[in-house]
Amino acid sequence: MAWFAALLLFSVIATKIVSWRLPQLDLQARNWLIRTRGPLPVPNDIAVVAIDETSLARFGRYPWRRSLMAQLVSRLAETQPKAIALDVLFSETTSDGDDKALATAIAKAGNVITATQLIRADDGRIVWLRPLPSIGKAAAAVGHVQVSTDVDGVAGSFLVREADDEGQTEWAMALETICVGDGVSHCPAREVPGAVVIGARTIPVRTETRTMEIESGHPQSMQLLNASWIPIEYAGPAALFRHTHSVLVMSWTGM
Repeated sequence: MAWFAALLLFSVIATKIVSWRLPQLDLQARNWLIRTRGPLPVPNDIAVVAIDETSLARFGRYPWRRSLMAQLVSRLAETQPKAIALDVLFSETTSDGDDKALATAIAKAGNVITATQLIRADDGRIVWLRPLPSIGKAAAAVGHVQVSTDVDGVAGSFLVREADDEGQTEWAMALETICVGDGVSHCPAREVPGAVVIGARTIPVRTETRTMEIESGHPQSMQLLNASWIPIEYAGPAALFRHTHSVLVMSWTGM
């Protein structure tokens, strides 16, 4: 038994060394396993509304007027979805009327998740690029849209939570969307070894050993933030989803 335990320990250590030294090999192994498993069924309860070539040809180069996005949110809300995730940054002011129209549409819908992203400030600090206060306040939740690329340059995963240099954290937009869709206003997600738990849902993650200290919300109290990744398994082009629409179709009112 001693030799078997030693062989097992050697195999684990060798695997870790190869994975650390040769990330390309680890990536190829994961891709091979995914291809061997075969395609997963495309969810039937997700609709994709795309800023595509057709809508760009009609409305011009992006970004568009916020009043158009407000109209889109209102049209989407009419279909009574469980949640609306806007993977668009609304961090800069435009016109007061357009910004107010979008905030009003988001507030009226009641289930919109808006985006935030980490950027490097002029002083070198990593800070959150947040939505305008009026839009962020109107949203049901705000989630980060940071996506990490693998060594081959392909977007292969995203962090469960991200933090800026001040330790302010945000959950991923995908997780916030699940929370809002389940009718929870404040995301109750919690991290457990190898997974993130949201209510009755358990989502597998890859967790690294590195951590960082962040404020826990209590005076003089700190907590550790794990580097937990959710892999993105490519299902195919957006058109693969049964419900795929152009912004042009969803927002068209004869403008």
